[in-house]
Amino acid sequence: MLAAVVFSSNRRVSFRITEQHLAMVRASLPGAEVLHVEDAKTLAARGLWADVLIGWGDAHALGLDYCLADPNLKWIHALSAGVENLVDSPVAARPGLRVSNSRGFHGLPISEHVLGWLLTHYRGFARMRGTQQEHAWKPFVADELNGRTVGIIGAGAIGGAISRRCKAFETRVVGVKRHAMPLPDYDAVYPVEHLDRLLAESDVVIMVAPLTPETEGMLDARAFAAMKSGALFANVGRGRTVVTADLVDALASGHLGGALIDAVEPEPLPPDHPLWTLPNVVVSPHMSATTDRYMDRAFACFPRNAAVWLAGGRMPDEVDLRK
Repeated sequence: MLAAVVFSSNRRVSFRITEQHLAMVRASLPGAEVLHVEDAKTLAARGLWADVLIGWGDAHALGLDYCLADPNLKWIHALSAGVENLVDSPVAARPGLRVSNSRGFHGLPISEHVLGWLLTHYRGFARMRGTQQEHAWKPFVADELNGRTVGIIGAGAIGGAISRRCKAFETRVVGVKRHAMPLPDYDAVYPVEHLDRLLAESDVVIMVAPLTPETEGMLDARAFAAMKSGALFANVGRGRTVVTADLVDALASGHLGGALIDAVEPEPLPPDHPLWTLPNVVVSPHMSATTDRYMDRAFACFPRNAAVWLAGGRMPDEVDLRK
């Protein structure tokens, strides 16, 4: 068995793979040859075909041609949570291929990212910084997050982490998920058919739903019109769940009071895109989950999946390629 750890130079942020990370892989795959390479071209040039590939959940980052040509490939473990670019590629059609992702830890940094943005907006920190640069003592009346209604689209693990931190500020939190059920840290959870109810009630709407055929383009002009006038919006999920042109219109018209754009379509955002210059918009270049602890946490997901994979069972972080 050959396990190849593939680091993609196309990644926006250069996370470092350490010897400690490789040791975790070796310990999880006893007897395997574990290689750390920059890209799949190195493997192909040496005629090395991997049984297991570990890299970002993107077929092009992993090496599309290599993945299609590799006669031994049985399992791809993504160091990312998102694997839609892999699932949408011809690689996913390979018979018997199994895919797992790294999950369960993104909620902590993403929730801190969202709370930082909300507090910055309501307390006026950007305005303070502006008057500080003017050397001007200009007190103003700031606002509060306390008592707001926060709506979370995608009441999963990440949504739960955001909800818990919002509840610390005595907010009301409502969520939407495919099948409604009572959840800790939510005041109410609605089925997706009642999305408009969440939009109408919320002072802040946070999109964290995964990209699926059902969620693609979910937030369009009609959805933004259903939101409260002056409401805030954050997308820390997937860019294609939002119709970008409709979001721009809702912000430019003043209907929305501000936005945090972490995920967007297209990505990266072109330099001349209006989102860069709209007031009260923060563009964070798909970095809400980025932290110096990311790789340690991502590689920690590998052993639990490897143990089950070697035993022939369904991995705890296995992705259903049919969905």
